[in-house]
Amino acid sequence: MTGQRHPLVERVGYHAERLRAWARRATPTALLVRGAVWTSGTAALVLAAPSTVHPVATVVVAVTVAGAAAAWPGSGVVAGLEIGAVALAALSAGQRGGLPLAEVWLLAALLYAHHTAAALAAHLRTDTLVPPALLGHWLRRTAVVLAVSTVVGAVVALAPVAAPTWPATWPVTWALLLGLTAALAVVATLVHLPRRRDPSAPSDPSA
Repeated sequence: MTGQRHPLVERVGYHAERLRAWARRATPTALLVRGAVWTSGTAALVLAAPSTVHPVATVVVAVTVAGAAAAWPGSGVVAGLEIGAVALAALSAGQRGGLPLAEVWLLAALLYAHHTAAALAAHLRTDTLVPPALLGHWLRRTAVVLAVSTVVGAVVALAPVAAPTWPATWPVTWALLLGLTAALAVVATLVHLPRRRDPSAPSDPSA
Protein backbone atom coordinates (compact mmCIF):
# COMPACT_ATOMS: atom_id res chain seq x y z
CA MET A 1 0.00 0.00 0.00
CA THR A 2 2.87 2.38 0.66
CA GLY A 3 4.06 2.25 -2.95
CA GLN A 4 0.62 2.85 -4.45
CA ARG A 5 0.10 6.26 -6.00
CA HIS A 6 -3.09 8.27 -6.12
CA PRO A 7 -5.15 7.64 -9.31
CA LEU A 8 -5.04 11.35 -10.17
CA VAL A 9 -1.24 11.37 -9.92
CA GLU A 10 -1.05 8.29 -12.15
CA ARG A 11 -3.33 9.87 -14.72
CA VAL A 12 -1.29 13.08 -14.78
CA GLY A 13 1.92 11.07 -15.13
CA TYR A 14 0.40 9.03 -17.97
CA HIS A 15 -0.61 12.10 -19.95
CA ALA A 16 2.72 13.78 -19.23
CA GLU A 17 4.53 10.75 -20.65
CA ARG A 18 2.32 10.79 -23.74
CA LEU A 19 3.09 14.49 -24.19
CA ARG A 20 6.83 13.83 -23.94
CA ALA A 21 6.55 10.99 -26.46
CA TRP A 22 4.62 13.24 -28.86
CA ALA A 23 7.25 15.99 -28.49
CA ARG A 24 10.02 13.50 -29.35
CA ARG A 25 8.20 12.33 -32.49
CA ALA A 26 7.09 15.74 -33.76
CA THR A 27 9.04 17.16 -36.69
CA PRO A 28 10.00 20.86 -36.91
CA THR A 29 8.46 21.36 -40.36
CA ALA A 30 5.08 19.94 -39.37
CA LEU A 31 5.09 22.04 -36.22
CA LEU A 32 6.00 25.09 -38.31
CA VAL A 33 2.86 24.61 -40.40
CA ARG A 34 0.75 24.30 -37.25
CA GLY A 35 2.46 27.41 -35.92
CA ALA A 36 1.49 29.29 -39.07
CA VAL A 37 -2.14 28.30 -38.49
CA TRP A 38 -1.94 29.49 -34.89
CA THR A 39 -0.19 32.81 -35.48
CA SER A 40 -2.18 33.85 -38.56
CA GLY A 41 -5.47 32.94 -36.87
CA THR A 42 -4.56 34.85 -33.72
CA ALA A 43 -3.48 37.91 -35.68
CA ALA A 44 -6.64 37.86 -37.81
CA LEU A 45 -8.95 37.77 -34.79
CA VAL A 46 -7.02 40.47 -32.94
CA LEU A 47 -7.02 42.71 -36.03
CA ALA A 48 -10.73 42.19 -36.73
CA ALA A 49 -11.95 42.66 -33.15
CA PRO A 50 -13.75 45.96 -32.47
CA SER A 51 -11.90 48.45 -30.33
CA THR A 52 -14.70 48.38 -27.76
CA VAL A 53 -13.68 44.87 -26.67
CA HIS A 54 -11.07 44.73 -23.92
CA PRO A 55 -7.64 44.04 -25.48
CA VAL A 56 -6.70 41.36 -22.93
CA ALA A 57 -9.97 39.49 -23.52
CA THR A 58 -9.45 39.77 -27.27
CA VAL A 59 -5.96 38.28 -27.08
CA VAL A 60 -7.01 35.46 -24.74
CA VAL A 61 -9.95 34.43 -26.92
CA ALA A 62 -7.92 34.77 -30.12
CA VAL A 63 -5.03 32.67 -28.82
CA THR A 64 -7.43 29.99 -27.54
CA VAL A 65 -9.53 29.72 -30.70
CA ALA A 66 -6.51 29.85 -33.00
CA GLY A 67 -4.80 27.21 -30.88
CA ALA A 68 -7.81 24.93 -31.29
CA ALA A 69 -7.68 25.50 -35.06
CA ALA A 70 -3.98 24.59 -35.07
CA ALA A 71 -4.61 21.46 -33.01
CA TRP A 72 -7.51 20.30 -35.22
CA PRO A 73 -6.86 21.89 -38.65
CA GLY A 74 -9.30 19.57 -40.39
CA SER A 75 -12.25 20.48 -38.21
CA GLY A 76 -14.88 23.17 -38.41
CA VAL A 77 -12.92 25.33 -35.98
CA VAL A 78 -10.92 26.70 -38.92
CA ALA A 79 -14.00 27.83 -40.83
CA GLY A 80 -15.56 29.15 -37.63
CA LEU A 81 -12.48 31.25 -36.90
CA GLU A 82 -12.40 32.73 -40.39
CA ILE A 83 -16.12 33.46 -40.52
CA GLY A 84 -15.91 34.92 -37.02
CA ALA A 85 -13.06 37.20 -38.09
CA VAL A 86 -15.09 38.50 -41.03
CA ALA A 87 -18.11 39.07 -38.76
CA LEU A 88 -15.96 40.95 -36.25
CA ALA A 89 -14.51 43.08 -39.04
CA ALA A 90 -18.00 43.92 -40.27
CA LEU A 91 -19.02 44.89 -36.73
CA SER A 92 -15.91 47.00 -36.36
CA ALA A 93 -16.59 48.69 -39.70
CA GLY A 94 -20.11 49.53 -38.57
CA GLN A 95 -18.84 51.08 -35.37
CA ARG A 96 -16.03 53.04 -37.02
CA GLY A 97 -17.89 54.03 -40.16
CA GLY A 98 -15.65 51.96 -42.42
CA LEU A 99 -12.21 50.36 -42.44
CA PRO A 100 -8.99 51.52 -44.11
CA LEU A 101 -8.13 49.65 -47.28
CA ALA A 102 -4.75 48.59 -45.87
CA GLU A 103 -6.44 47.05 -42.84
CA VAL A 104 -8.90 45.16 -45.02
CA TRP A 105 -6.07 43.85 -47.19
CA LEU A 106 -4.06 42.76 -44.15
CA LEU A 107 -7.05 40.89 -42.72
CA ALA A 108 -7.67 39.20 -46.07
CA ALA A 109 -3.99 38.20 -46.31
CA LEU A 110 -4.03 36.74 -42.80
CA LEU A 111 -7.20 34.77 -43.50
CA TYR A 112 -5.76 33.45 -46.76
CA ALA A 113 -2.55 32.38 -45.03
CA HIS A 114 -4.56 30.80 -42.22
CA HIS A 115 -6.78 28.87 -44.64
CA THR A 116 -3.95 27.55 -46.78
CA ALA A 117 -1.83 26.61 -43.76
CA ALA A 118 -4.76 24.78 -42.19
CA ALA A 119 -5.47 22.94 -45.44
CA LEU A 120 -1.84 21.77 -45.52
CA ALA A 121 -1.74 20.91 -41.81
CA ALA A 122 -4.94 18.87 -42.10
CA HIS A 123 -3.06 16.36 -44.29
CA LEU A 124 0.12 16.28 -42.19
CA ARG A 125 0.55 14.51 -38.89
CA THR A 126 2.83 16.29 -36.48
CA ASP A 127 5.34 13.43 -36.79
CA THR A 128 5.39 13.54 -40.60
CA LEU A 129 8.72 14.06 -42.30
CA VAL A 130 7.88 16.94 -44.64
CA PRO A 131 10.30 17.58 -47.53
CA PRO A 132 11.56 21.17 -47.48
CA ALA A 133 10.55 21.49 -51.14
CA LEU A 134 6.89 21.01 -50.19
CA LEU A 135 7.02 23.78 -47.63
CA GLY A 136 8.89 26.01 -50.08
CA HIS A 137 6.25 25.41 -52.75
CA TRP A 138 3.50 26.36 -50.30
CA LEU A 139 5.34 29.53 -49.27
CA ARG A 140 5.99 30.56 -52.90
CA ARG A 141 2.40 29.99 -53.93
CA THR A 142 1.09 31.97 -50.96
CA ALA A 143 3.51 34.81 -51.67
CA VAL A 144 2.51 34.94 -55.35
CA VAL A 145 -1.21 35.03 -54.55
CA LEU A 146 -0.72 37.81 -52.01
CA ALA A 147 1.51 39.79 -54.36
CA VAL A 148 -0.97 39.57 -57.24
CA SER A 149 -3.82 40.48 -54.89
CA THR A 150 -1.87 43.52 -53.73
CA VAL A 151 -1.35 44.72 -57.29
CA VAL A 152 -4.98 44.18 -58.25
CA GLY A 153 -6.20 45.87 -55.07
CA ALA A 154 -3.93 48.85 -55.65
CA VAL A 155 -5.16 49.21 -59.24
CA VAL A 156 -8.79 49.06 -58.13
CA ALA A 157 -8.17 51.54 -55.32
CA LEU A 158 -6.29 54.01 -57.48
CA ALA A 159 -8.34 53.69 -60.67
CA PRO A 160 -11.09 56.17 -59.63
CA VAL A 161 -8.41 58.71 -58.68
CA ALA A 162 -6.36 58.25 -61.83
CA ALA A 163 -9.39 58.25 -64.14
CA PRO A 164 -12.42 59.77 -62.42
CA THR A 165 -14.31 60.14 -65.71
CA TRP A 166 -13.75 56.53 -66.79
CA PRO A 167 -17.13 55.69 -68.35
CA ALA A 168 -18.84 52.32 -68.18
CA THR A 169 -18.63 51.91 -71.94
CA TRP A 170 -19.22 48.69 -73.83
CA PRO A 171 -15.48 47.79 -73.96
CA VAL A 172 -15.30 48.05 -70.18
CA THR A 173 -18.50 46.04 -69.79
CA TRP A 174 -17.23 43.33 -72.12
CA ALA A 175 -13.91 43.22 -70.25
CA LEU A 176 -15.75 42.71 -66.97
CA LEU A 177 -17.92 40.00 -68.50
CA LEU A 178 -14.90 38.23 -69.96
CA GLY A 179 -13.11 38.41 -66.63
CA LEU A 180 -16.13 36.96 -64.84
CA THR A 181 -16.41 34.19 -67.43
CA ALA A 182 -12.73 33.34 -67.05
CA ALA A 183 -13.06 33.22 -63.25
CA LEU A 184 -16.06 30.91 -63.49
CA ALA A 185 -14.17 28.70 -65.97
CA VAL A 186 -11.23 28.40 -63.57
CA VAL A 187 -13.55 27.48 -60.69
CA ALA A 188 -15.36 24.89 -62.83
CA THR A 189 -12.05 23.39 -63.90
CA LEU A 190 -10.79 23.13 -60.34
CA VAL A 191 -14.03 21.48 -59.25
CA HIS A 192 -13.94 19.03 -62.18
CA LEU A 193 -10.29 17.97 -61.84
CA PRO A 194 -10.63 15.88 -58.64
CA ARG A 195 -13.43 13.89 -60.28
CA ARG A 196 -11.28 12.78 -63.20
CA ARG A 197 -10.05 9.21 -63.04
CA ASP A 198 -6.31 8.72 -62.92
CA PRO A 199 -5.42 6.84 -66.16
CA SER A 200 -2.60 5.02 -64.36
CA ALA A 201 -4.95 3.71 -61.66
CA PRO A 202 -6.14 0.09 -62.06
CA SER A 203 -9.70 -0.27 -63.27
CA ASP A 204 -12.38 -1.62 -60.97
CA PRO A 205 -13.52 -5.02 -62.27
CA SER A 206 -16.87 -4.66 -60.54
CA ALA A 207 -17.68 -1.41 -62.36
